[in-house]
Amino acid sequence: MCRGDVIITDAGAPADWVKINVLRTKEFFEVYALVPGLLREEVQVQSDPAGRLIISGDPEQRDNPWGVTPFKKVGIYFIYRGSKL
Repeated sequence: MCRGDVIITDAGAPADWVKINVLRTKEFFEVYALVPGLLREEVQVQSDPAGRLIISGDPEQRDNPWGVTPFKKVGIYFIYRGSKL
């Protein structure tokens, strides 16, 4: 069994209004993102060459009444020393 943590950080301006939860199973990760005020088409989910998860969003209407701003969140998986993957 592998033990580790997924840490989600802001890359750029803080976006506390974006909520991301990660559930790790034996076979995969399930990622849930709550991004109020953005359409699905305005949110991108990617991974970079280092294997980090990147979730970003950019509202089409920048001067929206909800205060929704562009954001970028990065997820990093840390494996505890001595654990198996």
